Amino acid sequence: STLIWEHYTFTGDLDFLRTYYPAMKGAAQFFLDTLVTEPTLGYLVTNPSNSPELGHHNGVSVCAGPTMDNQILRDLFNACAQASQTLSVDATFRTQVLAARDRLAPMKTGSRGNIQEWLY
Repeated sequence: STLIWEHYTFTGDLDFLRTYYPAMKGAAQFFLDTLVTEPTLGYLVTNPSNSPELGHHNGVSVCAGPTMDNQILRDLFNACAQASQTLSVDATFRTQVLAARDRLAPMKTGSRGNIQEWLY
């Protein structure tokens, strides 16, 4: 659903944004309802999840809060907040998605400058 916002930012088509904003909002609401607090670090995470790019560790692919999910969720939550503001709707929802975005794990880089995919 982030493509809806990208389409709007490319075209400026406010009617398109107004028509498809409910799909963006629904996607964001799904994650607001399903994110859980990681017990040690306190970040909101998707769980269970995995990364299609990297195995978690030998023989295991399931994890909590991979970086890929956090990047997609940041994009989605930012897009929903900006769309909400552009359309002058859902101020309370905007506050919720921005608060959730701020509780996602930060991006971490390894000693070689690589993005670390896992919380641990």
